[in-house]
Amino acid sequence: GGLMSLVVAEEPNCEVRCDGESCAEAVLVACGSFSPITIMHLLLMESARNFVQNQLRMRVVRGFLSPVNDAYQKPTLISSRDRVAMCKLAVQESDWIEVDEWEAAQTTYIRSYAVLRRIRERFDARCEKRRAFRVFLVCGSDVAASMADETKWPRESVKSLLNEGSVLVMSRPGENTFSKQHMQWLPVTERERIIQIPRGLVPAADISSTLVRTTLIAGGSARYMVPEPVLQYIRAHGLWQPKMSNTSQTYGTG
Repeated sequence: GGLMSLVVAEEPNCEVRCDGESCAEAVLVACGSFSPITIMHLLLMESARNFVQNQLRMRVVRGFLSPVNDAYQKPTLISSRDRVAMCKLAVQESDWIEVDEWEAAQTTYIRSYAVLRRIRERFDARCEKRRAFRVFLVCGSDVAASMADETKWPRESVKSLLNEGSVLVMSRPGENTFSKQHMQWLPVTERERIIQIPRGLVPAADISSTLVRTTLIAGGSARYMVPEPVLQYIRAHGLWQPKMSNTSQTYGTG
């Protein structure tokens, strides 16, 4: 665990071939609270991989979930220990996504570009002869819209992020908040690193961590909103327990 969590058994493969030719490789990174992780987070990663491989013609070699740490002051945030554990359970069956615990282990708030830089440097160090390699930050249109808002993202942070890699923007239901027109202050070359995935290529289910929390606190079922092992963890650790003690009465007997 901790700082060494990125050292995995299988090293990045630097000699990948596509259609008989050397092929550009990609690593996808999702940063977020994951409080808790939902099936939507996982669907967005799978959709992003499909897009990068099918449309951008790059081979996705790895995906990382990077939960924010406890210094990220958000009232709905539970401990990073629980959030990391749930993320690990969510991807235990995945053959390409893993959890990067570095950000969660830090004691100060970490900017996304620092997460991307660390992952990029780790892959660069292993594969000096690689022809083309890109790190993509996978995010919802809500996050992309906040990048256009100086009060939420300092412009230097956005520029630093786009120096480290590209941003894949996934449309989420009911959100048309992001347009690259809002980013005219970026040089064209950097603006081109923000790639919007067409709405039809992203599953449209409005499942958010907020919905999961409010459902659980109301005594409802969150099955199929989160992976089953995550649901079991939530129950076992008494997370987001119903506010009322006598929930049975709310269902009636009819």
